[in-house]
Amino acid sequence: MSTLKHLPVQEWKDKFHLINFVETGTFEGDGIRAALKCNFKRYFSCDIVVGFAIHAAQEFSHIPNVSITHADSISFLSALPFDIGPTFFWLDAHQPEFYGEEETDKNKFPVLEEIEIIKSRLGFERDVIVVDDLIAIKG
Repeated sequence: MSTLKHLPVQEWKDKFHLINFVETGTFEGDGIRAALKCNFKRYFSCDIVVGFAIHAAQEFSHIPNVSITHADSISFLSALPFDIGPTFFWLDAHQPEFYGEEETDKNKFPVLEEIEIIKSRLGFERDVIVVDDLIAIKG
């Protein structure tokens, strides 16, 4: 498991003129906490586990440009506004069974479908996509 604090997010934000941060898999809010240090315009995050989403939404409720959603990553990414501009995507949604949620073939490792949704956005070629735990995906 990686964390954003070990990656050069600020460097990528500056180099690629990224405006927003999008994360799938909020968990305990570490990704949002790390991304906030980079001063993105807006932050969007989701988690399939309602408790994680509620906890993070409460923690970041005082920051108006942070949006935490209780949703699966596919629904969340599909609902994002298409006009948000160049975005840093941190894809970290996988293995919901590990967190006590029902796991299906579709939600176990949704990264390929997540990337297809991102690719359908106008201007996606200006986005940066980082996939966490890619090594966990077999086959």
